[in-house]
Amino acid sequence: MTVLESWALALAQPAPAQGERLSRHLIDGIGAWIAGSASADGREIAASMEGRLGLLGDGPLDRLALAVATTRLTEIDDIHRASCVTCGAVVIPASLILARAFGANANQFEQALRNGYETMMRLGMAVNGPAVLAYGIWPTYLAAPIGAAAVASALLALPPLQTAQAMAIALAQTSGAPGGHGAGRSSRWLLSGFAARAGVTSALMASRGFIGDLTLLDADWFQRTHGLAFDPAPFSSHQPMLNETSMKPWCAAKQTISGTDALRLYLAEGSSTERIVSIRAHVPNAYLAMISSKPPGRLGRIINLGWLLGLVAYNPLAMMDIDRDPVPQDAQVEAFAKKVEIVADPSLDAFYPAQWPARLEITLDDGSVIERTSVEALGDPGAQLDAAALAAKFLRATSHMGAIKSQALLTLVQNPVETIDLASLSDALPV
Repeated sequence: MTVLESWALALAQPAPAQGERLSRHLIDGIGAWIAGSASADGREIAASMEGRLGLLGDGPLDRLALAVATTRLTEIDDIHRASCVTCGAVVIPASLILARAFGANANQFEQALRNGYETMMRLGMAVNGPAVLAYGIWPTYLAAPIGAAAVASALLALPPLQTAQAMAIALAQTSGAPGGHGAGRSSRWLLSGFAARAGVTSALMASRGFIGDLTLLDADWFQRTHGLAFDPAPFSSHQPMLNETSMKPWCAAKQTISGTDALRLYLAEGSSTERIVSIRAHVPNAYLAMISSKPPGRLGRIINLGWLLGLVAYNPLAMMDIDRDPVPQDAQVEAFAKKVEIVADPSLDAFYPAQWPARLEITLDDGSVIERTSVEALGDPGAQLDAAALAAKFLRATSHMGAIKSQALLTLVQNPVETIDLASLSDALPV
């Protein structure tokens, strides 16, 4: 039996109850989806639907591509550290849109969420997603087709062999390499949406009897075609991994969150920002280069640790701003960023990639040095966002809807995922 066949059989088996955890991710993912759709980048992508031959139409598959793109661009969606895959951006909008299109019930919806998350995490781990990120592979883009295929297969109630065929066809459409960042309108978000749409079409093809190569994960296909070593071991473990997934407390690259959380906690003790002379931020070598860089525009305000530490110091409420528009405090933020030195720390490498830590050495104006280390940052499994924090994040992300509509939607989404009224939820979504 091939890896794909074995994994498809595992997906078809009853799983431990995960409804409460899935409900939390559903709240988080829907909030990101709505926020992304209203963002400047999200509106630009939606505008591509216009015209006689738009990039996107108004059918379910094109709406799914748009939803995935706008959810992922927010950088407030969830992430699994060991695989470096942001599963929720693909799985949640795909599950909601397809459940309505296919007339699925709540049990199928719950299974689709579970199957999508578990499949994407395992593919990311199998190629060592955190390591290949540095070589231009975007793990979420790589895993989106097979994850969406797993979602659609569950909602179509495909038997295991057809589910395996769907995943095989999806793998044949896998890229993972979007190219580097540049000035101008980025294509990477739409690429992730198109990758998810390809995964759904793979399941539709399988449902109509089309077949793929079921041996793709059994030999050296990834090495030959993508230059990636592939370890099938993650697919041999059927223990759910959803509880290993992190939720972001604010808009930022995950690699920066331990550092920003450490400073947040220090300032929450009543310490004065003005007394900070300098900060030496210790991080694993794996993401030193990424969080030390500052590309122009919005991206630089999301991935540069120094700038984000300045935002924590002078305008923490703006940490949830998706667009990262200029704010009056920008001059103070930039000045604070210049006080930050980011260095590789071999002692932190041992935590990575299961955990993404940071240690701050904060030098004060009297020459004293304060150390703060964060290994499990806010939103990680060891420091989960509680119900109140998760609700607050959702309400902030959807605040453009108005407080009454935002609260009404939150109340609807907070229903247990296994009993959720999918039709009412779909009707209530403003996207």
